[in-house]
Amino acid sequence: MRALVLGGSVFVGKRLVQALVVNGHEVSVLNRGKTPTELPEGVGHLKADRTDIASMQAALGSSEWDVVYDVSGFVMAAGGSDIDGLLDLFDGRVGDYVYVSSIMAYDQSLTGIFPWTEDLGFNPEGTASYGGFKAVAEQAMLHRHASSGFPASVVRPAAIYGPDNNIFDMEAPMFLRLLQSRPVLVGAEPDVVFIPDDVLPTIERPVFGHLFGVRHHAIASIEKAGRLLGFRPRYDARSGHVQTYEWFLGQGWAERTEPLRDPVWGASWDFDAEAELAARLR
Repeated sequence: MRALVLGGSVFVGKRLVQALVVNGHEVSVLNRGKTPTELPEGVGHLKADRTDIASMQAALGSSEWDVVYDVSGFVMAAGGSDIDGLLDLFDGRVGDYVYVSSIMAYDQSLTGIFPWTEDLGFNPEGTASYGGFKAVAEQAMLHRHASSGFPASVVRPAAIYGPDNNIFDMEAPMFLRLLQSRPVLVGAEPDVVFIPDDVLPTIERPVFGHLFGVRHHAIASIEKAGRLLGFRPRYDARSGHVQTYEWFLGQGWAERTEPLRDPVWGASWDFDAEAELAARLR
C-alpha cells in the first residue's frame, strides 16, 4: 500500500509512520520540514506548506496514493488552511483519505449527554479555534463525499496521550504534581475514596466517570471500530498510562523543576501559579 502522511514528524503522526513501516507499507511524509525528526529508513519526505496550495501542488506532482492520513489538519500559526483547495489536489488520486479530527469538533455546549454520538452538532466556533476548525474541515470532507463520493473518513480521538507527546500541559505535569507532592486543583472539595486493586473486580455496577472540565467531557466507544474494522486496542487505560509513565521516567523528567514548552502549541505548566491558587483557597 502506498501511504502518504500529512504531518508525521511528531507524536501521533510519528507513531503512525512507524506502524505503517513495520507493517510493510510504502510510506511518504509531507510536512514543512521545520520540526527536526528522523524518519524510518525508506520513508520518503516531501516538503510543502499545506496553507500554500501552490507549494502543495509542486510537492505532490501527479502522484497517486492508496491512502492519505491527514494528521496535521490544523495549522496554529496560520489559523488553519484551505481545506477545499487541499481536497482538490487529492480528488480522484487517492483510494482513502483519513482525517484525524478531535472530540473538540463536537459542540462543546452539549453537557449532560452521555455518550456523545456522531449525530450530535458540530462545534460552531469557526476556523479561529482548534475545535471549530476541525468541524469546518470535517464538514467540507463529508459534503464532498456526499456530492461526489470523495473517499473521506473521519476519526475523532477523545483523549490522546502516550510516549512522545509534544503537548506539555497534559500527562507530564500531572506525573510531576504527584511525584513532587504538589497540589492537584479541582473545581470542588472532593470526598476521595481510594479503591484497592483487589476490590475492583468485585464491583458489579459502574461507579466511574470521566470529566475533563466544567464544560467538557469525553466518553467514547470503540464498538464501531471493532465492528467495521476489526480494531482491537493494544492498551487499556491503565496499561497505556503505565507505558506513558515509564517513557516519562526514561526522559529523566521525574526531578524536573523547569517547565517544558513546545514551539507549536505553546503548551506548558506553571506550578507556582497553581501553588499560589491552592494556598489562597486553603
